[in-house]
Amino acid sequence: MIAKTVIVVDDQPAVRLTVERTLEHAGGYDVQLFETADEARAGIKAREIQKQPISLVLLDVMLGPASSLSGEQFLEWLAARRPPLQTVVMSGRLSAYALLDLVLRGASDFLVKPFAPHDLLATVERHAADVDGPFQLRHDAWADMERNERDVFLSYCEQDRVLAAGLKRLLERAGISAWCAALDLPPEHAWAEHQRNTALDRCRACLALLTPEAIGSETVNAEIERAAARREKEQEAFLLVALTLGLNPEKLPAALARAQCHDFADRTQLADSFESLANTFRLFLRRPPE
Repeated sequence: MIAKTVIVVDDQPAVRLTVERTLEHAGGYDVQLFETADEARAGIKAREIQKQPISLVLLDVMLGPASSLSGEQFLEWLAARRPPLQTVVMSGRLSAYALLDLVLRGASDFLVKPFAPHDLLATVERHAADVDGPFQLRHDAWADMERNERDVFLSYCEQDRVLAAGLKRLLERAGISAWCAALDLPPEHAWAEHQRNTALDRCRACLALLTPEAIGSETVNAEIERAAARREKEQEAFLLVALTLGLNPEKLPAALARAQCHDFADRTQLADSFESLANTFRLFLRRPPE
């Protein structure tokens, strides 16, 4: 079995040692330790040149002054990769609001310090890519889509790809399965119209992520209209939700007139806002499909 490479970026030697010992004791991991984001970035670039896959990055987002890149800047660099590197952020000083915000900005998950070894291992096992190359799909997503229903279809425009991927991760952390092209298809592929329609039809709810860019997207508007038609036909058996970021309600598509709306404009209330959104889906999904 090929060991999964885990990059650890933390300015605290004790944390690096804990992670290294935990993963090496578990077996199956090649742990690479870095004190600064600068060193980690150079190490990642070197591995990419040598075509050596990286399964996961564990990143302390409150790095010390020795790192010219802050943890948040390094996360942005990782999230901008194509495909992005899966990254679990770690902190003992950030609030729940700030940690959720980092997931929406590209992190795969978060760990609150101090963490127990079993929590660390469970998180790594959940996110480390079990592949021979970086970020290949573990299964045929399209075949899975045709066979299985998921809870929520995420509608978004390409400019909001990172935000949509973050929403999918947070929803699934809350126990709500979601279809999202940003994470369900390889980066070189785009969903054809019939595939998007099939994915939407195989879900019990639709979440439309609405930003100024999304409002002008033909794809997003077509998906909203299809979801609204399902809502009109199926009534209480299908849920349509709009997630806005400070948009004027008057600018929302007419098809969302009967949709539930949640707004994430106030990032200081992000944890409460997301919990309200998750509860909307939980309450709906408790009812058996008709």
